[in-house]
Amino acid sequence: VLAATIPVTSHLRSLRATGVLMVRSARNIVRNPAVMLLRFLMYQALCLMLGSVWWDTRKNIIAGDISEITARIWGISTFFVLCSISVLPAFLEDKAIMIKERANGCYGAFAYSFVATIVALPFLFLLSTCVGATVYGCLHLNDTEGRLFLHIMNIFVTLAVAESVIALVSTIVPFFVVGIAASATVMAGFFAVEGFLIKVQDIPPGWRWMHWVGFKSYSFKNFMHVEFDGRTIGADLNAVPPSSVDFDGANVLKAFECEDQNFWLNICIMMCMLIIYRLLAALWTHYFHLGKR
Repeated sequence: VLAATIPVTSHLRSLRATGVLMVRSARNIVRNPAVMLLRFLMYQALCLMLGSVWWDTRKNIIAGDISEITARIWGISTFFVLCSISVLPAFLEDKAIMIKERANGCYGAFAYSFVATIVALPFLFLLSTCVGATVYGCLHLNDTEGRLFLHIMNIFVTLAVAESVIALVSTIVPFFVVGIAASATVMAGFFAVEGFLIKVQDIPPGWRWMHWVGFKSYSFKNFMHVEFDGRTIGADLNAVPPSSVDFDGANVLKAFECEDQNFWLNICIMMCMLIIYRLLAALWTHYFHLGKR
């Protein structure tokens, strides 16, 4: 009877510790201005700046607008992902506390990683909804019914994966400056091979693998799908190359190798990446951050 009771008691104790940790983490997000308020203001300021830059762009796009619109799409996701590095100081602060508490048996590395992921998602969804709606309206993106929701969902998952990358980096690096350098290097690598700056087929074989493992590749394809799928591009004789007739947005997707994309499949792939990054962070913590009592 005792042998059967001990595992149950231990299991309940772990669940209780996880619940307490989740409540405390949620309170920290609300109370810590660096985690919530400042990031919200930073993203909103960025959206308003981008919106004011492209405010006068036409809603009915023509062939000559394609390069500008694709740059707009790439810029939105890139700037938002770069801003995710701002959460690094909070992650490093939480790591120092976690190492001490884990050494005293309060909870395990996997419970900490699970709680950090779950607690962050509602805030990220709120942030994505606010900034996504703001930038979507200001930049006059595709206003077909349902596209705004897809736009917000793609921003949400993109930011969630980006934050998971930062969480992994913060787990590995010992100092803030090293973390910034490492995070910026990883993100820049993903930006370079996502399919906007260079076509996938033109990427050297030695680097092409990075396109498939980088979450920004799938995020960019989804943004392109939301904007151009089913949309008609107006004729423009001044475009390069000139177009004398209207054409379908599928031609733009094909030019950027984004045709035949499944939006929700790309979302699932990015969610899998989120889980992998969080698991890697938990494994690193489990084996290398033992701490002292």
